[in-house]
Amino acid sequence: MKISIIIPSQNNTEYLSILLIFLNDNIYEAQMEEIIIVNNFDKKKIVNL
Repeated sequence: MKISIIIPSQNNTEYLSILLIFLNDNIYEAQMEEIIIVNNFDKKKIVNL
């Protein structure tokens, strides 16, 4: 079974990077379909992440 994860974000890249590392370490690549990050209009910080 493939999973998709939707992460709401408010420009908090510190916690977002920790979360992405955790997901990478704990979910098999074969299970992961996609990760969608929903940001509140400021994409500069997220693109850099």
